[in-house]
Amino acid sequence: MRAGESGQADAALAAYRELARLPSAAALLPYARSYLSRANWSVSWFTSRADPLGNLTAWRALAHESESVSAKVRALSFPYQGGGPKALILNADVSERGPGADRFGMIATARIKFPAGRWRLHASGAGGVRILADGKSILENWTNDAPTEKFANFETPAAGEVAITVEHFVITPTPGFQFLIEPAE
Repeated sequence: MRAGESGQADAALAAYRELARLPSAAALLPYARSYLSRANWSVSWFTSRADPLGNLTAWRALAHESESVSAKVRALSFPYQGGGPKALILNADVSERGPGADRFGMIATARIKFPAGRWRLHASGAGGVRILADGKSILENWTNDAPTEKFANFETPAAGEVAITVEHFVITPTPGFQFLIEPAE
């Protein structure tokens, strides 16, 4: 982490905690919580021709094939509304060539600057989800679930950059997917 970047992350965390003390916090916290989730995400979507439950290596390889589509986004919040990535208005490639409503995968990666502390990861949507921090599995719900919310905590003992990877698969149409990072209180 470069000089000054740790201070920015610490300031964001301090502002979040101060906001949580306000009487109107219940209305404002959903917006503040998403602050740390905003990053420079690289996202790939692909038609899931390989079984994500039976052959993870082949499933992951699909994200790098020519049929996959990609976008750069600031937050992992995708209102698929049962239409899949193709229904998102992100870029022409995703809209024209993206997977449809079912049997698709998504792999998103970002390097996020964290101050030292404990963090709560929150993923919501149907299908399976796996979240890795610096290659280590933090949240593992690799099953074909109905829409649910999944939570996991992790700790950064010192300020620094962490590589976050979010893997998500869908078998049947889903209303959406969202991933948030917030301080674990």
